[in-house]
Amino acid sequence: MSASHTPGPWRAVKNAGTCYILPPFGNDDACITSVYVKGNGQNASKNLANARLIAAAPELLVALEKFVATVKATGGLDHHGAPKADPEWLDLGDAYTAAKSAITKAKGQS
Repeated sequence: MSASHTPGPWRAVKNAGTCYILPPFGNDDACITSVYVKGNGQNASKNLANARLIAAAPELLVALEKFVATVKATGGLDHHGAPKADPEWLDLGDAYTAAKSAITKAKGQS
């Protein structure tokens, strides 16, 4: 994967009413983004959950890319490169299609 984003793993660090998404340790001077999480209400909880999801993004992208590569390598695609219609592969095919779509979105190719 040749990424144009900051390499992971990213960290979600809460400080007062903000959760900062930071690059790997040793590079604390660069904040990737921040999410407002002040308060105790439902919005603050959702925002904190969103911050944690953002922080997991680089690792999720790598996992999806490995999954797609594994499906390709294990024969889960037909001769057109589409997921096999075989019942054994049906659920895996749906996951493969969703993974490819998420990868495309993450890389700004959609």
